[in-house]
Amino acid sequence: MLSSVIIALACITLRYTRLSIYLVPFAWVPIITRVFYDSRTALFLHLTTIFITALAVPSPAEFLIVQTAVGMVAVASMRDLTKRAQLAQTAFCIMLMYAAAYTGIVISEMGNMNSIDPYMYLYFACNGILVLCAYGLIYLFEKMFSLVSAITLVELTDINSSLLHELADKAPGTFQHSMQVSNLATEAAKKIGANVLLVRT
Repeated sequence: MLSSVIIALACITLRYTRLSIYLVPFAWVPIITRVFYDSRTALFLHLTTIFITALAVPSPAEFLIVQTAVGMVAVASMRDLTKRAQLAQTAFCIMLMYAAAYTGIVISEMGNMNSIDPYMYLYFACNGILVLCAYGLIYLFEKMFSLVSAITLVELTDINSSLLHELADKAPGTFQHSMQVSNLATEAAKKIGANVLLVRT
């Protein structure tokens, strides 16, 4: 569904507006997929999305090179989304990759920097801002499809939550035992390479 929405946005942008295709936040696909699944699935879905979209764009080779690089950066920088600052860092990395890839392609094709369109960097900045909106989409996808992200797991392990406060007040022994088992399970998960946050929760 996410892939279809992005492809539809790209087609609408190309057909009905004069805006650049680089304004469409293709990085939503690898970011949101990575949050709920794994890096391989995220990259595969991103590549599928951009290959389908490339059939409609004016410069498919340039588009594919830039978007593939952006997808790799998005997947590499999004290991586990446990802090909001992590998404901001990812958005900034994506913005830099857009700018670097575009500049490199123009220089390699034209041999000078005179052909660079400065408005493209404005599109890249807007794209970076749109990437930040993925935070809200992650919450929406969690509620719609009963998925669990790392952000939710962090919230569930917060010992300052009202439910855990009530447990500590009414059954302090059970609370302390649960904390000790959680710590032991976390160490075991680290040793075998399991999902530490999920095991701790």
